[in-house]
Amino acid sequence: ENDRTMELKKTLQGVHEQSAIWSICAIGRGFVCGGDGGHFTLYERTYDGDYFQRYKRFRMQEKQCIVDISISPNEENVVCCVDNNEMVFFSLANVDVMKSDDLSNFKPLPIGFHSDIV
Repeated sequence: ENDRTMELKKTLQGVHEQSAIWSICAIGRGFVCGGDGGHFTLYERTYDGDYFQRYKRFRMQEKQCIVDISISPNEENVVCCVDNNEMVFFSLANVDVMKSDDLSNFKPLPIGFHSDIV
């Protein structure tokens, strides 16, 4: 029997104000999370007592729930699966210059096979 204990180090406040997080994925510079309302947030690692800080927050135009996130090995591309079983593409390559309020940051994948459960 393997008895594991975990310690809660920090609670992040205001992650997705009043909305649930459905998916989270680690990246080299921190992590990304997605959830209700089509919110997609990038957190960066800090080297002080805060551990992580919200770097940028984006929102899909359709406000669908992001239920899963997959990141390419080079961490430049993200594919999000949303609650209506569609997939959308998001580029992390230029995230530093992208505007958070630009609703065109997410591009739907023009693939017809994902019209049911993924």
